[in-house]
Amino acid sequence: MKVIIVGCGQVGATLAYQLAKMTHQVVVIDQDENAFDHLPEDFQGRIVQGDVLTKTVLHRAEVNGADALFALTNLDPLNALIAHIAQSEYLVPIVAARNNDPRQLRLQQAFGVTVIGTPGWRADSVVDLLSGESVQAIRLDHNAEVVIYKIVVPAKWVGYNLDELIPTNQVEIIKWVRNGGDLSSEEPHLLAAGDQIYLRAEADVIETMRTQLDARQEK
Repeated sequence: MKVIIVGCGQVGATLAYQLAKMTHQVVVIDQDENAFDHLPEDFQGRIVQGDVLTKTVLHRAEVNGADALFALTNLDPLNALIAHIAQSEYLVPIVAARNNDPRQLRLQQAFGVTVIGTPGWRADSVVDLLSGESVQAIRLDHNAEVVIYKIVVPAKWVGYNLDELIPTNQVEIIKWVRNGGDLSSEEPHLLAAGDQIYLRAEADVIETMRTQLDARQEK
């Protein structure tokens, strides 16, 4: 996949290096030339220096052919705007914006893009987004043991009740979205393809759930 990373701080550089090692085509954009010093010497991707809000910079990064773009600067409004532009103007299939300050979260969510949180956010959480995993870690909660996950219901789950697939007694359902509208998580609903379910859970609970779902699929 061709991935564009905007912001070459520690988080952006770590993700860029990890994805390049996985043989993805990676382009890193940053306005500060010195920021590229965060990249290891054996980084195999491309770098583009310049203001990302300038169309020529995005074109140099070949945004029109990108499969994913992650906005990982230290400025939350900028991250949301970049991700929104990539999604709405350039139709990049996978976009996400980094959140540094929880107070800015609502503003970022208003742009309608996936928001991934810090501190403590790990670069490998983005790998879930690229791999198309149905269960994606998108933000660490205040408690480092608890993660907020986004579940995008695939076709193979259609017709099940949520509690048939997810240990609802061990997770907290935060939000359930279907066709742009909210569903009550307190009422039973059959799962529909494309449903987006946000939940808070401990990481080991989710890993157990993933293992059980994989086993169910193999039967």
